[in-house]
Amino acid sequence: MKLHPNTSKCLTTCNICHWRFKRFVAIFVLTAFFSSLLSFIAPGYSHALISNVQEKKMGEKFIKVARKRFNFIEDDEIVKYINDVGHHIVNSLPNPLPYNFRFYVIDNSIPNAFAVPGGYIFVHRGIIEIMDNEGEIASILAHEIGHIQARHIAKRIERSKFLNIAMLAGMLAGMFLGGGAASQALIRGSMATNMSMQLQHSRQDEREADHRGMENLVRAGYDPQCMYDAMKKVWNNKWQSGVDIPDYLSTHPGLGERLVYIQGLVQVKKKVVGLYRSNRRKGQELFPFINAILWGKYHDMQAAEYHFRSLIARGDVDGSAHLGLALVFEREGKITESITSLEKALQEKPNSPLLLTSLARLYFKANNTGKSLELLGKAIKIDHHFREAYYRLGRCYEELGQNRLALENFKKALGMGYKTPQLKYHMGIVYGRLKQLAPAHEYLGFYYADKERPNTKLALYHLEKALKLYEGNQSHVEVIEDKIREIKGEEKEKTGKTKKGFYLPGSSRYHYF
Repeated sequence: MKLHPNTSKCLTTCNICHWRFKRFVAIFVLTAFFSSLLSFIAPGYSHALISNVQEKKMGEKFIKVARKRFNFIEDDEIVKYINDVGHHIVNSLPNPLPYNFRFYVIDNSIPNAFAVPGGYIFVHRGIIEIMDNEGEIASILAHEIGHIQARHIAKRIERSKFLNIAMLAGMLAGMFLGGGAASQALIRGSMATNMSMQLQHSRQDEREADHRGMENLVRAGYDPQCMYDAMKKVWNNKWQSGVDIPDYLSTHPGLGERLVYIQGLVQVKKKVVGLYRSNRRKGQELFPFINAILWGKYHDMQAAEYHFRSLIARGDVDGSAHLGLALVFEREGKITESITSLEKALQEKPNSPLLLTSLARLYFKANNTGKSLELLGKAIKIDHHFREAYYRLGRCYEELGQNRLALENFKKALGMGYKTPQLKYHMGIVYGRLKQLAPAHEYLGFYYADKERPNTKLALYHLEKALKLYEGNQSHVEVIEDKIREIKGEEKEKTGKTKKGFYLPGSSRYHYF
């Protein structure tokens, strides 16, 4: 294969072949995905100004596809933590934004984060794992919120009003996947002479997001130095990503030169940081435990064990390393060793609801329900808003056959925002035991529809049963009918019976980027 003279200076023939193959697949899928994404708005969309409502709809459509494309981390403690930090920043903004912000953690070790229209922000666990404190991960979220504040995606669409849909799809691909090889190839193929202009705007967008992000961070009560430290860590990890997997540097171009700019912002903002010290978020000491959960549950077990043993050898002062090591032991099936490690963590933090609840879960797994109940009682006494404890308490009562007490605690967890698919499943089981068949079928239907690998056949079976049993109860009927329509709509898209959505005509399956 002949290489372009300039290219051959940088890459080997083998790398070029590998990149081009990967890029071809990515370009094909990206074009299908984003062209379809735009089709649901309106036929004349490329000539219209995108509104906040349209942004929300685009984001809603994206999240449905993203849930099938990505492995999302559903652990309640992780989901709650990242949303607590994100919403703390959003609530500190001087001007409210017309979006219902939601924050998600994707199970991917490559450091990255990105925002899509409508207030949806995604972070890879890999970018959390390389941070040392809450302020640093808050910096990443503040930057992504800055992109949404500035409506960068909407503005790119506005600028594309004289371009066709293929070009617009390329722009969106470049925006969502930044400077990565696949997306930049798509931009080159779809915009040709406008490429350099678009790359320049992308760097301008990043600088504006840095500026807005720094303002957001400081207003939320965080040290501005955290943004520089976070970006420096990303820069130091720049060799972690493979050429076919986008990392933070490829989706957020120009970081090397931006570090100088960010350092300048730090010096300016340090002069006013005292004005917002009262906005400091409570609970920042939870970060090392969240990081330990990610390492312990999702990282390579051998690497995670080495990581935690190294931290313990250096003096684990808060118990987080013992928590992480306990989770590694649990994955290895060593429940006794896992319990021992968690008890060591509790010696460091005896009043931690997270550690108490985690230990209770292990004792439950070891068939010691009595000890589990004792620990959960302590956790709730310390923090009666710790929703995971109520779910675990419900599981204990369910195991003991005390179904009314189980349901009572499940409802408390649900009322506090605990919405994992597992909760829906166990509520369905308990309702069934109590002969309350309508809610039993309802919750089981939602469980099968919303779990990581949905079973639409069982979901529809239970929801249609619930629909008949709820006849006359309009509030329940409307919710169930909406869910049934959503499921059947997705089934139609899969079979190609509708032009809406992301089905690629002429193919036997969906295509995602």
